[in-house]
Amino acid sequence: MTTFQEAWYRGRLMKALMTVEHMGYASSRWRLVCAFTMVVSIAVSISYGAAPIWAGDGDDLRRQLDTMRSDLDSIKQDVQEIRKILEQARGRAKEGPVEAIVSIDDDPMMGNRNAQLTLIEFSDYHCPFCRRFFTQTFPKIKSNYIDTGKVRYVFRDYPLDAIHPHARKAAETAHCAQEQGKYWEMHDAIFESKDRGVPDLNKLGHKLGLDVARLDGCVDSGKYGKEIEKDYQDGTLAGVTGTPGFFLGLTRKGATIEGTLISGAQPFARFTKLFDALLASQNARQ
Repeated sequence: MTTFQEAWYRGRLMKALMTVEHMGYASSRWRLVCAFTMVVSIAVSISYGAAPIWAGDGDDLRRQLDTMRSDLDSIKQDVQEIRKILEQARGRAKEGPVEAIVSIDDDPMMGNRNAQLTLIEFSDYHCPFCRRFFTQTFPKIKSNYIDTGKVRYVFRDYPLDAIHPHARKAAETAHCAQEQGKYWEMHDAIFESKDRGVPDLNKLGHKLGLDVARLDGCVDSGKYGKEIEKDYQDGTLAGVTGTPGFFLGLTRKGATIEGTLISGAQPFARFTKLFDALLASQNARQ
């Protein structure tokens, strides 16, 4: 395997691993199967592409076979590393729900500030599961819980740079749109857009009637880079390992909540069960 081919393989492997880790809604066993399948498929393509068996002398053939054996040994080690990561994730799940003190920071908020419950989402604009939540589940949460004053919703950025290289720039664009009073409009437009490139964000600004020169200047300045990185670090420290990740807890004074982690694009029924149980518990105490 050449240096270039090895680098390409490693890159494909890391992307496969990130994709599997991204599948927060799936069982550990299913994620392991997916990981193994991805690695094997990559391995087969690499092995046959990097070391084809062709008619040659015996020494050449032996060298090719030795190279393939070495490659397969390396692949086995990678599979074992993936297995360890997923087993650790399954072990954390067995330990019970993850609870953490999570800051709402000064991030965009929707709903009544004094609502009984707070839902904080850590999300990536280019994550397909985040988009699924946005299109299928969030509208129901908004109409049934946010608009009725039961839940306040906070959006925090968690861009997965390794697999979504433009997601961080999308987050910066949304924050810059906030300066012109259109954060949520840009937020929605990015999730609804099928385009994922940076120039397409500029087009969204035009469609929303923003001062595009001002928007571009804000994005190019990188002024919201630290804010987005703080979101990412806060999410990681709280226990977020993929997107979307949510923390649900009782609203309290100050800028934090004590929340329980909800991983993955869960269906509306799951959120309903959690919301209603927490609301009932809180009302029973009053």
